[in-house]
Amino acid sequence: MVATGTGFGTARVHDVYSIADRLKLINGQVFVSLRDPETRALALELVRGTPQHGDQSELEELKRVFYFVKNNVEYRQDPHQYDLYATTKRTLQAGAGDCDDHTVVVCSLIANLGYIPGAKIVSADNANWHIYAATCVFPRHNPDAPTARYFALDTTQTPSYPGWEPPRPFHRYSKMVTFTERGPMIRELSNG
Repeated sequence: MVATGTGFGTARVHDVYSIADRLKLINGQVFVSLRDPETRALALELVRGTPQHGDQSELEELKRVFYFVKNNVEYRQDPHQYDLYATTKRTLQAGAGDCDDHTVVVCSLIANLGYIPGAKIVSADNANWHIYAATCVFPRHNPDAPTARYFALDTTQTPSYPGWEPPRPFHRYSKMVTFTERGPMIRELSNG
């Protein structure tokens, strides 16, 4: 790991060899961002005035976070042959980021609202991967409840809306991840 000055703070360079290595770095940025008081204040401001309980409350909160990120963070690719993982604060300062950065922003905001932060990783060819935030709703805090369901939050795609996912061919290879203080919990999905 090497630290280099960027004028935007410090950047650390990591060698990564797998999706799991990348997910560890994303997980770390989600939890750094989650603990940032400015991120907490932003999350609370975004949902101010929504009902505090019930299914419609959860959907309204997620919609507000989704559209805030979609409208304020442009999708921009990382530099060629580099994969950068920014905190929520850095991504919002830049006003742009790739799918990893969008995932960190959405996950840190929803985690500050009591949702379990997670993501779905999809690929049509097992080489080019796309990641987007996902969480549990109905209720937000208990994915094992009989009423609970998965909810996608892909803010990077032009046609997307809360709950939208890329078309089925992009799910040939897919994984679900739950971000935790201990690190990412990754599970392969059957794609039949």
